[in-house]
This record gives sequence, structure tokens and C-alpha cells, in this order.
Amino acid sequence: MKKNTIFFLSVVMIVALTGCREDHEDYDTTAAVNIVIPDSIKLEKMQGTVILRNLSNGYKYASSTFNLSTTNFQLLRGAYSLDAEGTLVFTNKNDKNASLQIRYFRATLDYVEITQHPTIVLTRLILM
Repeated sequence: MKKNTIFFLSVVMIVALTGCREDHEDYDTTAAVNIVIPDSIKLEKMQGTVILRNLSNGYKYASSTFNLSTTNFQLLRGAYSLDAEGTLVFTNKNDKNASLQIRYFRATLDYVEITQHPTIVLTRLILM
């Protein structure tokens, strides 16, 4: 009787421990979008908005918080397009006066795969 009870409790314990395992896919990820600044520019400040648009469902993620030229997103894994625009405050390293300049910029990518955890996205800016 005692052996049957121990055997029964062992079976119940094994079933309980293996039955509670969760098999789920982590669909969320983080992406760091880095707008690459030309070597001739010393960046002082960047303001603007980066928008990632999911190509499957059209949902848009926007961020206006920059750490120098990088902004971070929490989003679903998938394929995205990227649009960024804003202003730069910088000094030109080739300028002898080294005066501050302010210019508008844009950056765009038609297709970005965000599948890794985390994903780093690099894009070049266009000064306007």
C-alpha cells in the first residue's frame, strides 16, 4: 500500500511538472534605430521623429526620443519601412570657425527586417 502511494504521488508529480511547461513564441522585440552621421559632422543635438510602419498590418510606431542619433522601439517582429525627419544642431569639423549650424534632415528605408532580439537598424541621413 505504501509503495502504491509513493508510486502514485511520483506519477502525479511528473505529470504536474511536465504539463505546466509553456510553449509560446516571443513575438515582441526591441529595435535600436541609429541614424548614421557623416564623419565631417560633430553632432550637438538631434530632434525629430522616426516612424516604423509594419508592412503586414500598417501599424505605425513612432519615437522622438534621441540619445545622440539613436532611438529605441518596443515592437512586434516583422517587416517594416522607416521614415525619419527632423533637425540637427552640429559643427562642421572642416570649418575653422566651428560655428553651430542647424539643418533639416530626412532618412528612409523601404524594407527593414526586425526579427532579432534586439535588432539594430542603421540608416543614413540626407541633409536638406
